[in-house]
Amino acid sequence: MDANRTAKLEFAVQMSCDGCVNAVKGVLEKDPGVQSVHVDLAKEQVLVETALTSLQVQSLIESTGRLAVLKGMGGSETDLGSAVAMVNFDD
Repeated sequence: MDANRTAKLEFAVQMSCDGCVNAVKGVLEKDPGVQSVHVDLAKEQVLVETALTSLQVQSLIESTGRLAVLKGMGGSETDLGSAVAMVNFDD
């Protein structure tokens, strides 16, 4: 992703306590590619504005020992909206 462009990412993250919130916020806020972080423990939701790719952000979150799943993505400059898709591979 272009370093001058950012995206807003929404992740569902398994969190059960304030320690989880602090760990996730701490690892994300240390990365210079992350502009802002909002964590909602009750919703197990993490919103990130970043120049990093979604995989990079997911990797940072999961480095804290929590499972993270990308739920949505949108641009911040000319936001055309976001989309969420679920893929199910049943046999």
